[in-house]
Amino acid sequence: MKKHVCAAALALCFVLAACAPEPGASSASVPSSSAAVSSLPPASGTAGQAAPPLDLPYEKIQPVADHATPYPYLACGFDGSGPVYYTMCRGGLWGLMREDFTVVLECRAPQPVTRCHLGHWSWGSDGMNWDELDAANARLSETGDGALEVGHGGSGTLFYWDVAASAPGFCRTGEAAQAPSPVTAADYERYGVFLPVQLSVMAESEMTGGLYPQPIDSAFCYNFAGPAEADTPHLLTEEACEAVGWFREGLGSVYKNGKTAYLNAEGRAVTDFLYDGVWAVRCATQSVLDEKTGTYADEVVYARPGCGYPLRSGYAPVCRDGLWGFLNADGAEAVPCRYEYACPTPDGLALVRENGVWSLVEPAALAA
Repeated sequence: MKKHVCAAALALCFVLAACAPEPGASSASVPSSSAAVSSLPPASGTAGQAAPPLDLPYEKIQPVADHATPYPYLACGFDGSGPVYYTMCRGGLWGLMREDFTVVLECRAPQPVTRCHLGHWSWGSDGMNWDELDAANARLSETGDGALEVGHGGSGTLFYWDVAASAPGFCRTGEAAQAPSPVTAADYERYGVFLPVQLSVMAESEMTGGLYPQPIDSAFCYNFAGPAEADTPHLLTEEACEAVGWFREGLGSVYKNGKTAYLNAEGRAVTDFLYDGVWAVRCATQSVLDEKTGTYADEVVYARPGCGYPLRSGYAPVCRDGLWGFLNADGAEAVPCRYEYACPTPDGLALVRENGVWSLVEPAALAA
C-alpha cells in the first residue's frame, strides 16, 4: 500500500487547511519552555545601549502559526498554550527551532513551518522520501518535539455571522466537522471581544451533510465586537477586508489589497494601509509523489494573506517597503522602519536583524 503525504487538504477553500480537535487543544508532545526562556541572552535595556549579537544564520524568523485556533498567528505558544517555536528561513528554505534557538527541523521546506490542528508540524516533504520523513519523525520523538503532519486530511475552524439570523457562531468543518454552535463566553474569554467572523449563509455541506455556514465571499472577514453588558454586539469592520488580525492592547490589524492597516477598538483606522502582511502562512498545499524518484514535492493550491502582528507590551513589529520598525499603541511608528527584519517574542521583547546580525532588544528602548 502506498503512503501519501498531505500537508493540507483542499477541503473547503474558505477555512485553513488542517485537522481539528477542540479549539486550543493540541496532541503534540513538547517540552517545557522554561529552560529556553532562561537561556536567552539579555536584551538592550536603555536607549543607546547595544544589544549583544546572536549567532543566528537566518534571513527571517517568525513565530510558528498554529491552526488549532481561528487566529493562527501568535498562537503557537505565544498565547500561553505551550512552548514557543519559531520558523526560520535560510537560503529561501524554512525550518523549525525552539525558543532557545535549538534547531528542531532543518531549513529545507519551501514554505514557513506551521502546526496543524492535531499538533503536527507541516514541514518540507518537498524532495524527501519516506526514509527521510521517518528519520525526521524519529528525531522529533526522541527530543519530545511532536511529529510531522503525515497521512491525514483537512478541516478548519470558523467564526461566522449568519446574516439571516444576525448572530455569531462557531463551527469546525471538513473531516472533523462539528455542528455549528453559538459563540460562548469561553470563546470571548480566550480570544477577546473582537472575533474574526465571516459573513455567511447556512447551506448544506457537500462533504458532511447538514447545514453549515458558507461565507458569502470567502476572502472577506470582519471583526465582531461583543459581548458587552450595555452594548448590542456589532460588526466592528463594516468594510470588507481580506483578513483581520488579533486585537490586543486596544489595536488590531486588517488586510486589504496587499497592505495592512491598524484599527482601534472603535473601528477607527489609526494608520493608513501602509504595511506589509507579516503572516503569509495560511497556505493550502498538496504533496505530489514523483514515481521515478520516490520523493514528494509540495504544490501550493491557494494562499490566503496574513495581517500584522498584534501589540505586545505596547509595541508591534511592522514592515513597510521591505524594512521593519515598531508601531506603538497610538498607531505611531515609534521606531522607524529601518531594520532588515523583526520578530516578536512572548515577553514583549523582539528579535531584530541589522547588517545581517540578529539581536534581542526592547522596543521601548529603541523608541526612547
